[in-house]
Amino acid sequence: MATAEKLYFPSHQRRILDPYLPDPHGPFPEDRPWITLTYASSLDSKVSAGPGKQTVLSGPASKAMTHYLRTKHDGILIGSGTAITDNPRLNSRLSDAIDAPNALALQPRPIILDRRARWIPQDSKVVDLSRGGRGKPVMVFRGLPAEEPSNLCEHANHGGDGFDYCPYVDFLKMLVALKSNGINSIMIEGGATIINSILSDNAHLIDSVVITYAPVYLGDQGVGVCPTGPLPKFEKATWLPMEDDVVMCAVPKR
Repeated sequence: MATAEKLYFPSHQRRILDPYLPDPHGPFPEDRPWITLTYASSLDSKVSAGPGKQTVLSGPASKAMTHYLRTKHDGILIGSGTAITDNPRLNSRLSDAIDAPNALALQPRPIILDRRARWIPQDSKVVDLSRGGRGKPVMVFRGLPAEEPSNLCEHANHGGDGFDYCPYVDFLKMLVALKSNGINSIMIEGGATIINSILSDNAHLIDSVVITYAPVYLGDQGVGVCPTGPLPKFEKATWLPMEDDVVMCAVPKR
């Protein structure tokens, strides 16, 4: 299934997933990017063993699936907590993306939601990839002090530093800014704070979910997905076994 450098995802599983993913030729929502919410969960709905603990839940097959999903979206969004704890590269190691002549074009644009200005780009793997020409510049949305102007991305320092800073006003305005920057689709990978926030406050903006369930419990110290408010429902679900894991694909019930 995987080597140290490249990951492989079989065509028959791609055909099952593709109806839940954005079509590269559109149509896309007019005022925002397509949103795919995706994450790995334990059997007790935990995404990590505890606050600040790096926790691997996906097996080799579902990990390869995640890297396939990354090639199908223009951007990949995580929160600052995940960026700090996991220090991810946020690129795709799928063989298609690595071997293609336009390999960089197939990589998603990394997006970090850093409302409290906690993330530091130094020693960040995702920034190193961008500086080395093997990844796209990172967009970082930070909390906006009241005295600062609210024009999103007006002071972005695109280019050599490997990252752009944009003021964060609210989730919908961030999506509008992403759309205006040519990002027509994003996958949201977490962590728990972002997942719970979206499911609680912005579930109506989700276009599809791809959730991996690992055959393990993490217990009451784990950090879980437990949204509040009007709870979303999903339909047209497909369950896809991937070695020891099971992946559920579904769309919101409007």
